[in-house]
Amino acid sequence: MNGHTYSIRLFLLDGISDGIRTAEIVMSTIEAYAFKRDLFTKRVKKDPNFNLKRAGVYVLIGPDDDAGKKIGYIGESENIEDRLVRHNLDGKMQERWLDTIVFMNKDANFTKAHARYVEAELIKIAKNNPAWCQSNKTNPSSDGILPIADRFAMDEFVKQVCTLSGTLGCDLFGIYDRKKDENDPDIQLDKAEDTLFVLKGSGYDAKAIFSGKSGKIIVKKESLAKSDTTNSIPPGNKKIRDDLISDEILVKTEDGYKFTRDYPFLSPSSAGGVVCGASVNGRTCWKTESGMTYADFFTEKDVQEVSIE
Repeated sequence: MNGHTYSIRLFLLDGISDGIRTAEIVMSTIEAYAFKRDLFTKRVKKDPNFNLKRAGVYVLIGPDDDAGKKIGYIGESENIEDRLVRHNLDGKMQERWLDTIVFMNKDANFTKAHARYVEAELIKIAKNNPAWCQSNKTNPSSDGILPIADRFAMDEFVKQVCTLSGTLGCDLFGIYDRKKDENDPDIQLDKAEDTLFVLKGSGYDAKAIFSGKSGKIIVKKESLAKSDTTNSIPPGNKKIRDDLISDEILVKTEDGYKFTRDYPFLSPSSAGGVVCGASVNGRTCWKTESGMTYADFFTEKDVQEVSIE
């Protein structure tokens, strides 16, 4: 079996999926709390079952109307409750903060230094996710914060944060390593469920498969991306494209940039933007060989889409 496997225990305090929730990985010391901002002062802070006066990290989630995406802010504190109280008094933060996820360790040995290391690593991961806007202005370094044994333990904690955040409906940390090999489960296809889509135009000619295994759209090896970009390309897609060129996953040819391996994207629009070098609607530009758009295919087939536009 590839990758990490976890057994996760979820508890819905109010019996509804978007109410106050707790999540923990069985046989691990990590625990997470998720709740709306408006519930923090009215319920969570007053409930003796929630002890937030401990060291940990947190994510504040809200909409970025200008970019049409979600925005995430990552923070740490040795007293999460006090830090959230201060955020709650910040008028600018109130405008964008709608949801909260707090991650703590049941182990009393978890300190502010551990939290600072985890925060730095999470910011590093989140800044590579083109589906989200990042409101963290700084790039804190995790170098030298912890001794080597603690770093290994906190690296596992970071992986568990990524897993629990996704389980709680936040894919801010759902980004993959560009340098993973083609045997990675993100790229593996379920032949019974995969579906081929094409995107062809002046200067680009690409094929991609929707993976029934990972829920990602995977641009196939030998696909051709346009040689240049327009001013309309979203900054996140431009960064992905530049990184793929730097990593030699996209290689310059006479006709454009060629994919040297299969590569998974979080959304069809992200994949289309990298291929076309412009802002595109991936749900309409990618089509099956019979001419059906990506959006119409999923409507007709009633397939669950898990990507973020």
